[in-house]
Amino acid sequence: MTPYFTKELIEAVNDWQVGSVGKKKKAKAIGKALKNSSVERHLLECEAPCYRRSVLQPAAVKDLFFDFCVEEETSSWTTRLSVASTFKGGPPDPPVPGVIFEHTPTPSEVVLNLEQLYEHPQFWPSVRHWEDQGSNLSGGIRRYAGLQHEVILTVEEVPHEEIHAFGSNAAFELEKGVSEDVLLIGDSPLSAEELTKAFAEAELPLKRWVYGDSVPRIYSNWIRRVLKRFDVKLP
Repeated sequence: MTPYFTKELIEAVNDWQVGSVGKKKKAKAIGKALKNSSVERHLLECEAPCYRRSVLQPAAVKDLFFDFCVEEETSSWTTRLSVASTFKGGPPDPPVPGVIFEHTPTPSEVVLNLEQLYEHPQFWPSVRHWEDQGSNLSGGIRRYAGLQHEVILTVEEVPHEEIHAFGSNAAFELEKGVSEDVLLIGDSPLSAEELTKAFAEAELPLKRWVYGDSVPRIYSNWIRRVLKRFDVKLP
């Protein structure tokens, strides 16, 4: 009996999940497999907000400040903020800046909704069938399964308004004091006074995410300081 999902699609999904190298080529393989398959529309859609952890390199900093957006490509997003927050150990080590983007995709941006694929009743029977036929799916599907609640998106650019969280190497900004009485840092609500004290005792920026209404101001102050360090003249 022919399985519901083709060998081409199952192996392309496995290759995508194996690692981050060659994502453009892997995305093309998934697209080709989808053209040769018949899948339900809900596997090609996502109505939920998606999150992506990103490390801001100098070029991205300049793009965010002058163009108000960062160029993206076909990449992995997740429907769970908790997954993005803990991915690769959470915020990058100071002083490298990190952000979590929040983006609600349009239908044209969704390549494949892996979260929905893993929940499809015919997915695992198809996996077992192709494994019996010799497919090695240990490095991707069997290793990660649906734990990352992943959606593959092709997003051309992400505007700075979609920065949902900022890596708290920005705690330097908070040391100066903030107008808000309470900030949500990771899972712990801390007052500005408590956060400043923790920062001082650690003598290092706190490796946590900053969420909430303070993010735009913290991000704005930080990006201006970084651009100044790169001798970029600000308007």
